[in-house]
Amino acid sequence: MPATILSPYLAAPGAVWLRGNLHTHTTRSDGRGSPQETIEAYARLGYDFLALSDHDLPADYSGLDPRGMLLLPCSEVSAGGGHVLSVGCRGRIHPDPDRQKVIDAIRAEGGLAVLSHPNWEEHFNHYPFEELERLTGYAGLEVFNGCILELFGSELASDKWDRLLALGRRVWGCAHDDTHRLERSGRGWNVVLARKRSAEAVLEALAAGSFYASSGVAIKDIRTDGSRLIVTAPDAEGIEAIGALGRRLAWVEGPELVFDASACPEPFFRVECLGRAGRMAWTQPFQVSSPELDLRRRLLAEIPVLRPGRAARAPKLTGDLGAKAWQSAAATSVFVDAGSGSAPAVATELRVLVAGRKLLIGLRCEEPDLAGMKLSVQADGESRLWTDDGVEVFLAPAGGKRYFHVMANAAGFAYATDRNAPREDVRALLPMCRAGRDGRGWTLELALDLLELGAAAAPGERWRFNVCRNRHAGGRSVSMMWSFTGGGNHLPERFGTLEF
Repeated sequence: MPATILSPYLAAPGAVWLRGNLHTHTTRSDGRGSPQETIEAYARLGYDFLALSDHDLPADYSGLDPRGMLLLPCSEVSAGGGHVLSVGCRGRIHPDPDRQKVIDAIRAEGGLAVLSHPNWEEHFNHYPFEELERLTGYAGLEVFNGCILELFGSELASDKWDRLLALGRRVWGCAHDDTHRLERSGRGWNVVLARKRSAEAVLEALAAGSFYASSGVAIKDIRTDGSRLIVTAPDAEGIEAIGALGRRLAWVEGPELVFDASACPEPFFRVECLGRAGRMAWTQPFQVSSPELDLRRRLLAEIPVLRPGRAARAPKLTGDLGAKAWQSAAATSVFVDAGSGSAPAVATELRVLVAGRKLLIGLRCEEPDLAGMKLSVQADGESRLWTDDGVEVFLAPAGGKRYFHVMANAAGFAYATDRNAPREDVRALLPMCRAGRDGRGWTLELALDLLELGAAAAPGERWRFNVCRNRHAGGRSVSMMWSFTGGGNHLPERFGTLEF
């Protein structure tokens, strides 16, 4: 398919590569080197720019010799919550416990918010992914933090970065020293491609994503030519193109990658360069534009909402959706192909209803090839039901990672499980299921007990919710989703919303 790569890297005559560190502590907070000693150490490393980012203190460069470097205003907002770099802010940012207010304050001052060391601490979770997802407006996060090498947790956070990118979030990846001891300087840095050598141009490049992050690998060239990307890193032993959720799209063992995005199945990708002794470099994500991928990008930006209807009494399940109570159900027929995001070849209608203590889900599935359906499971409680013609329902009443996974095939057999729940709190679900057929396809009715779900479905509640129809009839296997995930089924952050 025709495709064009949209690059964040500046293409301008006279643009210059400038190397620097944005996360640096001195004796003004908990660092061991004085501000001037710290500047001297980075000047000896040949850096072009530096930001002193002491905890909850705006950088003060008065009376200091920059030693030829550009000194950027910065601080690290630390007290009361996850640490946030305020890059480009001259004033003090109040450390509000609600980090969204911190990010908003940084942006109001014209700065860039960068979330620090997401995988720090013994639980590898300084920033739980749910918090990264909740927060908006931050420019970047640290995919490498050199200070964490001697601390609990992981210095790397590309796992969380990839999950954010898969949600369609525009977040840049940064690498920093988080300097506290000068002998540990020079572990991680950013190299910007700026229009000129000035502090303003560096900040402009950082905001635009015109930089790469590194823990020891230098990238010599990043250029695009229509659908092709060429990345050259002379000291890399291997280079890979990575798509949604960390999936490798291309790999070369050597110092140069030529990647043709015409075959790219995803609306973005990034490049990772691997060097000796674990050294790495990370480009910023590239968008791929084509009619198909632009559709996927639009769908990833949408979170569908369904508002269930209510009935006084739960209908008796007959499998034909004929009971009067189903007329009160909320209904939608907006399903998309799980792979491409395009309109499916067959229609699927979804209905959702609350009646008494039951949550009821009904489906009417168009099927011109009823005889060709795969119905290999003929018993309840079989986890391989997803391999048949049928549906998968995903419910997360409390949000977060925990959700219920319910499967049923077109013969009316069902299975349910409680995913990502603490072992001591796993709930046993016993879904009631009935299936039927008519001349146009098949129908399904599912009933779930709200008490078993641990939820009330009270007015004002919002649950994460998704439905996937698996079809094997018709000559090829396809899946159709109500809420497009851009990846697999088990992505609760990409589920739609039930709003009661």
